[in-house]
Amino acid sequence: MDKKSIVNDLYHASLVSAFAIAYSMLGKKILKMAPPSIQKFDLEDTGKLVVIVAASEMTREYLIKQKILPENINV
Repeated sequence: MDKKSIVNDLYHASLVSAFAIAYSMLGKKILKMAPPSIQKFDLEDTGKLVVIVAASEMTREYLIKQKILPENINV
């Protein structure tokens, strides 16, 4: 792997992580939903995590397609 690939992978991972945190906070505030618990990690928590990560990835892709965020970082 080269430096450019590593930097872009970290960029995409940080975007998805930031959106996942935001969606978890919104779920907690608006829907009064408890965030997924990694300690018990039952079917409900798995479902919550899948929904949060999927929404985060869709948000990232949408913002890139709308040219609000760059697709890659040039290094």
